[in-house]
Amino acid sequence: MADSNETEIIVAAAALFVSLIALLATLLQCLQQYFASARGFSQCNEKVMGGWHKTKTRKFRLEDLRFETEVEIPVIFVCPPTNDKGAVDGKIQLLDGTPQSLAYTWTEDYQKKDRKERIRTSDNERASWTILLSAIQSMEIESQMWHRRQFDYFSSSQPPQTAFRQHGLPSEPPSLAESHTLAVAVQKKRMSWDTMPASITRPYATTTMCHLLEIIAAMGIYWKEFNRTNDRYRAEGNGFMVLGERVAELGLAFTFQVNGLSRFEKNRVIPVDEVKELCFGWVPTIFRSTQDKRRLEVPVDLRDLSTVLVATSSEIAETLQLIGCNHTSVATFMAPGRRVSHLFPISFEIALETFKDLCLQEPNDAERTQVVVDRLSDHVSEILRHQGDDSIATLLRFRALHVALDDADELLTGRSKLSRRTPQEDEPPGLSLETPKQQRRRKTVQTVLRFHIQEVIRQMNLGDDRSRSTSPVPCASTTMDDVDAAGPDERQEKLMQLYYHHVRRVVVRKAAKADAQEASLDAEQNVTHDDIWCTLVFRMICWLMLHDFNKLDVQVPKSELLGSRMPVYVA
Repeated sequence: MADSNETEIIVAAAALFVSLIALLATLLQCLQQYFASARGFSQCNEKVMGGWHKTKTRKFRLEDLRFETEVEIPVIFVCPPTNDKGAVDGKIQLLDGTPQSLAYTWTEDYQKKDRKERIRTSDNERASWTILLSAIQSMEIESQMWHRRQFDYFSSSQPPQTAFRQHGLPSEPPSLAESHTLAVAVQKKRMSWDTMPASITRPYATTTMCHLLEIIAAMGIYWKEFNRTNDRYRAEGNGFMVLGERVAELGLAFTFQVNGLSRFEKNRVIPVDEVKELCFGWVPTIFRSTQDKRRLEVPVDLRDLSTVLVATSSEIAETLQLIGCNHTSVATFMAPGRRVSHLFPISFEIALETFKDLCLQEPNDAERTQVVVDRLSDHVSEILRHQGDDSIATLLRFRALHVALDDADELLTGRSKLSRRTPQEDEPPGLSLETPKQQRRRKTVQTVLRFHIQEVIRQMNLGDDRSRSTSPVPCASTTMDDVDAAGPDERQEKLMQLYYHHVRRVVVRKAAKADAQEASLDAEQNVTHDDIWCTLVFRMICWLMLHDFNKLDVQVPKSELLGSRMPVYVA
């Protein structure tokens, strides 16, 4: 009897143990099902998001009896370094390459990687926006390092820092906050995976169409395909590739890839606010009013010279009409097979002669009381004084060029540098508020510019039959054919000979005749049409000395996307 009871106890204990195991397994399976109900949790791992995976959490939804996945994603936008208004609530972090910025965005410093690691493309599982954030950080780091190396601020082989101060030059490189007016910033936004379309398997970053285009332009990436009809987008350059297409239930999604080494040294796009317009083909001119640029709007139509459009041939033709060029010049420009460039396209000539100065540091103002020819002569002498390759000569040459541009702008607008850069109260977008004398000066400049562009287009398309020329001015001793036949070292000189000895005479004569009929040139201003023409060409030369231009950066039609807040996504 006792043995039977013991056997029953053992059997019961074994059954209880098995039942407990089964109950535990059932509970674990139930928990696993609940945790597995957090859709997308496994996709938010370190291999996909890098350090951003630390922000993922499970949130229990009692009404659905399941878990929900939440994760922080970046909201990327472009703004001035002083901006305090973000796209969403929360902290705004500039991508400036500082340790604080690298830590906040969990981005790696590419400078610490070797050559092979920096161009490694085997991390296919990585979300491409993490690569984009790292590339932007690397852009700022490389740029700052190059800036210091280029001018050897801290090299013992160069003149000591006291030598810089003796010439009124900065003894250390300007910081991003001090000199840049355009920077890339990021904010963190909490996102639920429940809102993710079924076709998306990785978390994405959000931005807007205009901000994405501005970032791509700032990184030296150029559009090869921009088909808005079929939603096919492709950009390449500087070691990067960007691909875009429309994704069902989401919208436009872009991927950012590394396909080679990148450089952010002397080839870097100047980080100034005007880039936000230039990358869409809009060129702000010296006649533009100073205004709040945080919300750029596309003008309904081109009605004045505050902004010109030079993106496509049809838009350049519209700009020529705005300047006042005659139908013959516009038709010649638009006709197939006609020549529209010499050393550079005619659109560049318009932009270089009227574009606002892009200056990261404000040069010192000086009193200017000389007549125009003396002022220009003094600027030429000052620029030629600093032709060395050492740090001090380079900085002094840049400063002299910027001072020359400021002086040229003052002559062309009739406004001092301070008044041009100080916004007036309630000043509307478009042309700056002008006095009657300044208005007459602007009209005179427009007249000279109009006849200059007309004559340059005519000279480029004269052909072999010189007898067709309707100009009473004798045939130029130097022609565009001579410019084409000259070697690379002589072409610039030949072009200037043609400009000065022929184009100038035609333009001055025609402009003087046109303004005499309208009486738009004020005799009290002591500025002649010859002065204005020389100043425009001098301004163009200063621009060419200050800036390099990449021939691969060909503008594609997208001018109407300026300021577009259409949401797009970076996969």
